Amino acid sequence: MPFYLYFNIASELSAVILGTIFLKSLDKKFIFLYAFVCYAFATEVGLHILSKLGAHNTLPGTHFYGPIEFLLLSLMYYYHFKSSKISKWILFILVLFEVYCIINPLFIQGLYEYSNTRAISGLILVFFSILYFHDVMVETKIGKLSAEPMIWINTAILLYFSANLFYNVLFTMILEYSREFSKLVSVYFTFFNVLFYLLIAIGFFKTKKI
Repeated sequence: MPFYLYFNIASELSAVILGTIFLKSLDKKFIFLYAFVCYAFATEVGLHILSKLGAHNTLPGTHFYGPIEFLLLSLMYYYHFKSSKISKWILFILVLFEVYCIINPLFIQGLYEYSNTRAISGLILVFFSILYFHDVMVETKIGKLSAEPMIWINTAILLYFSANLFYNVLFTMILEYSREFSKLVSVYFTFFNVLFYLLIAIGFFKTKKI
């Protein structure tokens, strides 16, 4: 396993540990986020185990990981906006996307093709994160931004999915251009993956002060 992937696992584990420690202080929307980081960590470990066992083609997994990732993160935003009309639109988009994820491997892309659903879900999650920051600026109810867990978590989502939108859209072209170049790009995006889970870990830590 490339050495930089250990940073991935360590950052995901830190989010799982802090989420578990402060589980009792998490409100409903963060429970979905906690479920996501546990799922992501289990998936990461599972992929490495499969790799050790000789499974080299994990592309079918992209058709399953993306929809569950989007489901859990979208539900976090849904419960954040529960008291506004935005929540209904989030729910509508969520259902529409999940239906597409079922149709995609059956009629559009094969299971052994890199799924385009993560590029789509990444774009939607960036939009949700922008909606949250717009809500923060309009409502101006948060006194100290650095003390608010959702600020850290939403920043993580905005940065990570903005960066990975580029990666997911161009993954196939990068792979066809050069496998060595694709490895360099993977190292670059590992940085965003590590940053993503560290910011989420900080968000979980901040819940103790609520």
